Amino acid sequence: MTRLANVATMIAALVFLPSLLSCNRVEPQPDGVTKAGDPAISIEALGPEAFPGPVVDPKGRLGRLGQTVEGLARGWRRDLGIDFQTVIVEGPPGRIVDVADQLFHLRKVGETAPTGGLLLVVDPEGGRAR
Repeated sequence: MTRLANVATMIAALVFLPSLLSCNRVEPQPDGVTKAGDPAISIEALGPEAFPGPVVDPKGRLGRLGQTVEGLARGWRRDLGIDFQTVIVEGPPGRIVDVADQLFHLRKVGETAPTGGLLLVVDPEGGRAR
């Protein structure tokens, strides 16, 4: 895959990923439990020790799309020197911008990449992305 095609595919994934995930949107619960009854996963539990790859999807919401996004992220790293990571969070408390900032530092996005890093945080329950 050429660099241009790789970049175009990743941009398309970035644009459509939040809308694909919002198809199964449920309202977040105030006590940190999802509507389905699953306990919410803390931000600290999403670190690189527990999830070393470029895609963090603890509940498998991405399905096969996760493999595609992971392949594209690895291509960006190899071809462009960009550390691209995607994290799926389930109804985190607070503003999504604050959650993204915490995850960016926790996951050390771009620290070892020659060109830097990019983090996509998607909250399908709240219909938010950053």
